[in-house]
Amino acid sequence: MANFSDRLRAARTAANFTQEQLGFAVGVSKQAVSDWENERQHPSWPLLAPLSKELGVSLDHLIAGAPLSRRVQEEAAAYGEPLPPDLRRLLEVGRRLTPRKRKALLTLLGK
Repeated sequence: MANFSDRLRAARTAANFTQEQLGFAVGVSKQAVSDWENERQHPSWPLLAPLSKELGVSLDHLIAGAPLSRRVQEEAAAYGEPLPPDLRRLLEVGRRLTPRKRKALLTLLGK
């Protein structure tokens, strides 16, 4: 059974983040992310929500190993398994955008 550090590393890798990029995104050093992934330290409670958001996984999944959301699994099945990490990340990030930001992004992309 995977523990927090394994789930964190898997989510970071799936989201195509380096340890340095993830650390920058949540306001910590590369070393802090490395410490978390190697079970030397654990992130503080206030960092869990930003980690979850940046990685595109639920807190339940990150902390307790809950399965990925049914919606992500259904979208992956519609695309064809396995859903590439970059597309999974786009789905998770896109889902959190406000309608206005989503429209702006689609305009930027020429859709």
